[in-house]
Amino acid sequence: MKKVEELELKVLAVNKEHLINELEKNHAEKILDALTEIWTFDISKSLEIEYTKLPAKLVDTIKIAEELTWHGKSLRDQNYHLRARKQGEHYEFTLKFSKSHNIDVKKEVELNTNLTKNEWGKIGQTITDAGLIVTAHQQKKRISYQIVHESLSAHFDIDTWPGIPTYLEIEASNSEIIHNWIKKLGLGGNQVSILSGQSFFDLYNINFYSELLFK
Repeated sequence: MKKVEELELKVLAVNKEHLINELEKNHAEKILDALTEIWTFDISKSLEIEYTKLPAKLVDTIKIAEELTWHGKSLRDQNYHLRARKQGEHYEFTLKFSKSHNIDVKKEVELNTNLTKNEWGKIGQTITDAGLIVTAHQQKKRISYQIVHESLSAHFDIDTWPGIPTYLEIEASNSEIIHNWIKKLGLGGNQVSILSGQSFFDLYNINFYSELLFK
């Protein structure tokens, strides 16, 4: 299990083709162009988790997730996300949540464990057999770029979900870098958001906890 912390901000309703052109003019490197698939899970209020049925490398993450629900609130209620994700040929199991940082950007904390392709193929059955429940199954189209620079290093995800206009998510080590890139990419007039999960989907009247797939 690897802990990752990142600062991020969404820039809404971007022109994808124009944005890609601007990123490439700034010598950004494309590192992903793929359909992302996500299964989201929660702790059941009526079933005890059978840890012996889980792969050993997932036990610590799920124990942390279970502890977060001991006071009676589900992961969903708290905007925590326990998920398995396929992104290109990369597979991972993650507990993700937000921590307060400031009003300009959001700090995301992820506890990540890599999965093999075989483990991914049966992850839904594995997790539910152990007593957890599936709360969402989703797809999004993601194009990712990165820029490695002494003072301007950043990661850029261009995301398109069914029913949601394409947006850009910028991740960097501090908020100044993020806002500098918004200006450099000509996005100063776009609305920005630190929302995630259901709070973000509420902007578009879409239920995050559903089957949200491309037709």
